[in-house]
Amino acid sequence: MNDRDLSKLSPSALKPGESVIWSGGPDPTTVFAPQDGILVPGSVVFLLVAVAVFAGGIAGSAALAFLVPVGVIVILALYAAFGRFFYKRFDRRRTAYLVTDRRAIVIRGRSPEVRSVPISTPPNRTERRVDGKHGTLRWGGPASAENIGDLLSNFRGSGWLAGTYWPGGSDSAQMSFWDVEDFDALLAARTRSRSHEGKSE
Repeated sequence: MNDRDLSKLSPSALKPGESVIWSGGPDPTTVFAPQDGILVPGSVVFLLVAVAVFAGGIAGSAALAFLVPVGVIVILALYAAFGRFFYKRFDRRRTAYLVTDRRAIVIRGRSPEVRSVPISTPPNRTERRVDGKHGTLRWGGPASAENIGDLLSNFRGSGWLAGTYWPGGSDSAQMSFWDVEDFDALLAARTRSRSHEGKSE
């Protein structure tokens, strides 16, 4: 799927007889989240400390066993401070959201990863950004963490690291529609979908 080209959806994305009421996606230009006001300065300080330790190790002819792990920490600090925003933009351009007459659906990637919740399931959080246009819907709660990827996903799902986009964190803890630009249109579509569902029962 390229830039939310819905014509390339996996045939399994929609169930037989299911119809799309609304489609959209996360705004790729909205890469800064409110928590970045704290996370970015902290990440920059961490990066500066890591670089200082690494440079000191090189100047002092430290052993490779010391330089390699410190170098890895420097790379992680670079990602935390800057790189994650580039990945966030990339990831958002390949993510689509759908509201059908049955479900809310998230589709991510070229060979799409498809996740959904019944449209009758109420979001446990509805958040509107201060600009009044963007908003986020989030369903579900933390899942059990069986590996580091699950743990990072739970952090993202809980809101503590929401939107920071760490590799391996697929937001499996819960399903979210992040930073939808026309939030009112999404909410209206969800209301229409629930009314369709009621008529079909």
